[in-house]
Amino acid sequence: AAGTTGGAGGGDPTAGIAGIQFMGGPQAVVERAHQLHEAGVGILDVAVIGTGAKRAMKIFGERLAEPLHAIG
Repeated sequence: AAGTTGGAGGGDPTAGIAGIQFMGGPQAVVERAHQLHEAGVGILDVAVIGTGAKRAMKIFGERLAEPLHAIG
């Protein structure tokens, strides 16, 4: 149904194209991203929303950007 999935054209920004959310600390996120890469996923879109977005972006830059980039 229209408006129920993320991706091109909008929809629920928390759903993502396949409805995958990364939960847990930075190491858990990197491990999950690596599993998806091994399964053939080539692109991960990152969306940070909500009241903790500023803190989440800081953590992403400090602890996730480089390890995620190294996967591909």
